[in-house]
Amino acid sequence: MRHYDLALQLFILILSVMAFARGTTPATVGSMTASSTASSTCQYPDFVLTATPKIATGFPNVTYTLTVSSMCGLYASVHLQIQELPPNSTFVLNPEDITLPAGRSVNSTLTIFASEHTPRGPYTIFISGTASLPTITITKAVSVLFMCAVERFPYFSVSVIPSHLTIRPSTEGNASVIVSSFGFASPINLTLSDVPAHVTYSFSPNQLTLPFNGNVSSILTLAIGSDAVSGNYSLSVTGVSEGFKDRANITLTIPQQTTNAIPGFSPESIAAGFLLGLALIILVRVTARPLQLHET
Repeated sequence: MRHYDLALQLFILILSVMAFARGTTPATVGSMTASSTASSTCQYPDFVLTATPKIATGFPNVTYTLTVSSMCGLYASVHLQIQELPPNSTFVLNPEDITLPAGRSVNSTLTIFASEHTPRGPYTIFISGTASLPTITITKAVSVLFMCAVERFPYFSVSVIPSHLTIRPSTEGNASVIVSSFGFASPINLTLSDVPAHVTYSFSPNQLTLPFNGNVSSILTLAIGSDAVSGNYSLSVTGVSEGFKDRANITLTIPQQTTNAIPGFSPESIAAGFLLGLALIILVRVTARPLQLHET
């Protein structure tokens, strides 16, 4: 009977740890954590700011379309602003102030004018929109890439988006490598240098056919081995063609790997499940104990 009681207690403890840990462990993909708490209902009036195209190449000017969309019944005036303009350049934003009807979308046109003294790009331009309400101020931002083609001789430019990746050991991460032509039209070969140990990479594709004054992209995939050393690493993406080359840097962060006592479960969830199991065992022992009557 004593062996049966001990086995029952051990079974309750293991079951509690497994059930509690599974219920509290988030699902991870790469370096991101998936959450299922998104709400499908509106909590307050809001708006969305978008820009097209995301990348524009040209000289002396390029044009973007900014779209402001009302969400959750927002009716307000939205003020648009431009930040971090390229050197020796100007812009025209028409209009800067938008009256946004509820449930509607309104467009504005952004034109960037470069001069002969503007160094070649790429440049990241940030656009913000602000709606001031009686009780709250809402600000949204979006960014675009301006590839300035001020030089008169043919060349190409390499850029990486995003320029910083955080990837955990035993997982992978991706970045987009964008090659832009400025009067250049030839195949481009991509390479990656300064890769740390236990990290592998691939380009898809690794050779790009660059159209005249156009843009092409490749996907850079970084696979982090389980033995990779944590830290920050600066990697260089280089494009080479017919004696021309250009490069862009990307920062790779490998966080320190944590080991769990039970694979797939965090130490906090294991401890909580252990305490829950002990509480259940005490409850079973107290309720199962026979009532003793004392003679007086």
